[in-house]
Amino acid sequence: MGAIRALQVAQLRYLLRGANRRPRARMLKRMAKKYKYSGALEFETKEEYNMKIKEAAAAYNEFRPKAHKFREIYLVQIAEELAGEDGKEVDFHLTQLINRERIKEHFCRIKRCEGRHRKGGVDKVMAATIDGLQLVFGKTEIEDAIIEANKEKLQQANNTRFRMEPLQSLVGKQMDYDKWEQILRKEINLPDEVEEGTKLWYDYIQDYNEDTEDITWTTEEYCKSWKKMKEDKASLPGIHTAHMKYLDSATKAAEVISRLALIPLLTGYAPKQWKKGLDSMISKKEGERRPAKLRLILLLDAGFNHNNKLIGKAIMQYREKKGILAPEQYGSRKDCSAIEHAC
Repeated sequence: MGAIRALQVAQLRYLLRGANRRPRARMLKRMAKKYKYSGALEFETKEEYNMKIKEAAAAYNEFRPKAHKFREIYLVQIAEELAGEDGKEVDFHLTQLINRERIKEHFCRIKRCEGRHRKGGVDKVMAATIDGLQLVFGKTEIEDAIIEANKEKLQQANNTRFRMEPLQSLVGKQMDYDKWEQILRKEINLPDEVEEGTKLWYDYIQDYNEDTEDITWTTEEYCKSWKKMKEDKASLPGIHTAHMKYLDSATKAAEVISRLALIPLLTGYAPKQWKKGLDSMISKKEGERRPAKLRLILLLDAGFNHNNKLIGKAIMQYREKKGILAPEQYGSRKDCSAIEHAC
């Protein structure tokens, strides 16, 4: 399949000689390297390109019926490598890998039946060049254009009060929980030269009631909360919402997963998977290719997202009970709506 795609792009280069939208030679080389294609990519006539594409298609069609056997051999090799790393049986890892493949296949079928096909990512952008805005297609060129457009977005917090002196030295560059505990207990005062708005905010966060409640949940509550999550909600690769929605709260597995999710709240421990994130760019408007007009979203672990949802819900319930929500706060509250607020 890789040979077919590489040859098709090579043929397109041949047919579009002199045109602005002609695929670049560098992109073709990267594609050939990606697909491990070592054959020729340049021919004299269109007929030669067609003949080579037909040969590659014939080889692919001959291989395709036997693909599942090669996949099984590949999974056995992976299972053997995993067994060598952790000492568990090869059969154990092979069963895990096969089950994972089946689950993936089932969810792909469900998506197809429901019409939820993958829309695909950003495959080209309008990048700023010496000659003005131009469409770029290569992976490296797309990433460079997106990184340049997002620099200002990702660094805009550097211009806020607590990221500049004299407050940066006072609170530290990173989160210092001991210092913030002192701030909340009014043991650290702000310098006199700080502007009035920051002082008002500082005074407000210190005016709180230390009558707190622990955030906890039962296994049934935990599983029930997953049921309300959207199956197609994007997250980091791995365990996602569709897996968790079908947990049976009566099983031991559900009880273990529910208690493991509580550990970070009780101890402050952060799982390694929660510390990872994947920046993703999606289109705000169809046909808009300028990087600055794309929406930057950070994909996090599904379990981390779900825990944040439970924490937010518990905080809202606590503040409702204590009557400390702002009068203008209408979002995420029962019997309140944005329309009612606007009226």
